[in-house]
Amino acid sequence: AMVQAYQQMASDAGIKISNPIETFAKLRARATVPYEIWEARYSDTLQWSSDDGVENKTDMTWTRPVREIYLFRSVSAVIWEEQVDGVTGRQSLQVLRNMSQHSYWRFLARGNWPAMPDVEEAVYGLEATFRRLLYSDWIYGEVTPGIEFLQENDYAINPFVEVMFD
Repeated sequence: AMVQAYQQMASDAGIKISNPIETFAKLRARATVPYEIWEARYSDTLQWSSDDGVENKTDMTWTRPVREIYLFRSVSAVIWEEQVDGVTGRQSLQVLRNMSQHSYWRFLARGNWPAMPDVEEAVYGLEATFRRLLYSDWIYGEVTPGIEFLQENDYAINPFVEVMFD
């Protein structure tokens, strides 16, 4: 049986400090419907930026616990961009494990591919992310080592490490 569902809307606008400076505005609608052990979340984000123009991203996320310490998540998305011919499809499968209240691991397999008009830029990847609260309740750090397989490089292995703070 379904339990309580909820919806939310959010908006954001601002300036990205870069060369040249970029302005942006974003509107997001989200609906979440929990089922017995699954949570289904639909979201749609409409964004405008002075560099990239208009973009719309629609995604559907299914999440469920696995045992007591893991979450399984499947995310399917379609992205339309004003400056790109066609749409881009994305799919990811994730396993998350909380290590503490302030840190977690995420293991991810993903694929991105322009579905129309033709597939020329497919990218597949595997990655593992460690995320931790670094300071107070607002500065997080992430380290993500992984490998990508790009169609434009005949799917040769491309290793990477990404470090991010937010």
